[in-house]
Amino acid sequence: MEVAVYQLHNFSISFFSSLVGGDVVSVKLDNR
Repeated sequence: MEVAVYQLHNFSISFFSSLVGGDVVSVKLDNR
């Protein structure tokens, strides 16, 4: 179960990174 969540999380990051450019996504994740 955890592996699936991890893969989904990675996919979300990759997807949003390609949309936004990566920098904004990284900042948001760090602020969490």
